[in-house]
Amino acid sequence: MIKSQNQTDSWLKWHAITLISGWILTAIAYGNIINSFFLSDDFNWIYQIKTRGVFGVWTTPPDVFFRPLISLTLFADYQLWELNPLGYHLTNLFFHGLNAFLVYAMSRLLFRGADLAGKLINIFSLVSGFIFIILHSHVEAVTWISARSDLVATCFGLAAFCGYLKYKETDNNRLFFISYILFFLGLLSKESVIIYPELVLLYELYNYLNKNNYINLLKILYLPLMYASVLPIYLGLRYLGIRQFLGGYGSGVHTNFNLDIIQRGLASSLRIIIPPLPNIPEENWVIFFAIFMTIICTFVVVCLCRQGVYILIAKLAILLLGLFGTSLLPVINIRISLSNTEGERLLYLPSAFLVILLVLVIGVSLARFRVLLAIQFMIISIILSYYLYSFNQNWNLAGNIAKQVIESIDQEIQGRRMFLINIPDNLNGVYIYRNGLYAAGQLFAESEIELLNNATFNNLINPSNALNINRIGDREYWVKLLSPGTYFMNVHIPFDQRLETQNFIISDVDFQTMQSFRIQIKDRIQPGEVGYYSGGRVINTKWLE
Repeated sequence: MIKSQNQTDSWLKWHAITLISGWILTAIAYGNIINSFFLSDDFNWIYQIKTRGVFGVWTTPPDVFFRPLISLTLFADYQLWELNPLGYHLTNLFFHGLNAFLVYAMSRLLFRGADLAGKLINIFSLVSGFIFIILHSHVEAVTWISARSDLVATCFGLAAFCGYLKYKETDNNRLFFISYILFFLGLLSKESVIIYPELVLLYELYNYLNKNNYINLLKILYLPLMYASVLPIYLGLRYLGIRQFLGGYGSGVHTNFNLDIIQRGLASSLRIIIPPLPNIPEENWVIFFAIFMTIICTFVVVCLCRQGVYILIAKLAILLLGLFGTSLLPVINIRISLSNTEGERLLYLPSAFLVILLVLVIGVSLARFRVLLAIQFMIISIILSYYLYSFNQNWNLAGNIAKQVIESIDQEIQGRRMFLINIPDNLNGVYIYRNGLYAAGQLFAESEIELLNNATFNNLINPSNALNINRIGDREYWVKLLSPGTYFMNVHIPFDQRLETQNFIISDVDFQTMQSFRIQIKDRIQPGEVGYYSGGRVINTKWLE
């Protein structure tokens, strides 16, 4: 009894040290963005929390997402930190470090089932958690405050799955109940956790085939159906909240499963381990995915041929591949950029299973060559850390631009109104003001802003990218971007030969380069109330008059 208590204490102490170490490593890995400014949707969410209260976002129409727990975390941050981005980033880092610990815990439970040696289980599990911390494809999810839903939903989803795996080991019904509640909390954080019963189904099938030579559908389906019983409750709450069941990006996206979409979705899933490649054609990513699948399949076949414990390892590899593929289902038809970090937050949950799979494949393949294995993991860690730091620097620069824009608007605004000809949409894929311009003005400008909107957006390659503007008539200007690789876009109203709104008319667009157009400002915008973005700040056009 005393020995058992000592073992429990030792186990708790080891896991506490692992968790705290993960948080420390997370803080070190993301230290260069800890004070970076808010970006894009951040302004909208915080402004709504400030004006509407605890469930100010993601809970009521016209919102198309139902994520009340994320609204709750933003409200808590606002109460503690108000408009200081440090606290919001600390919350994101807290969840990322916790998720790394859950990847470590989940991998231990899975590797134990494959009958790996105790030392290998410890090493592989620690490496899995560490790589999860420094994986470069996590930058958008961790650094962007608005992407918190992926962090929190993954946290509850992985915790639920760990609880389920522990329940399978101990047959403790309390663990099943806890994992059931955690799954429900995950659904209240983000819709993508809806695939959790499918993850359980895959493990039930894997576990049953490990112990039996036949399939008993009733026993395999029992637990997945038990977990799925929470879905009617969730869907009911969702409908009461946002008055729709599907929501999100609409049926045109979420129900579009044609072959080309699926093929691109599978290929873009490799963005988890491959950094953005701006000069590589998209077709090449399909080849990359074919190579990846060939490597995994070869590993499985070799293990099956070696017999013994390797058969269990092969089955575990197949399970992890299935868990990875299943977790991709909610996002497989949503476009993820292959040339920058845009959209990679959607791969955060699938990355947990892919990391464990790759550690298993590399670790088992090189297990007999310990020095070579250590060198391999060291090289991988250095490469991932380099990309992580570089991408976070880009996010930090984007935050500086967002802050400079608001500060310069405060200096240039005439009265309480300003209409901007252009505003930066993104810096190398990092959103700046695709959304949130008006909310940013309300939160951070000293002036009481009545009107603050813009005609067009443009991308940035670096903060110094400039725009040339010439006055060609009364309230009429010719604008041109000067830097190669930059271009105008209109996110909300697509460009046409002529685009007219209540505030402006755009014509003579150079559709070949998308770098220039003519704009006429209507009379409802007064002289001196017009500005444009160039070289890191907003400039009033009054100097052209």
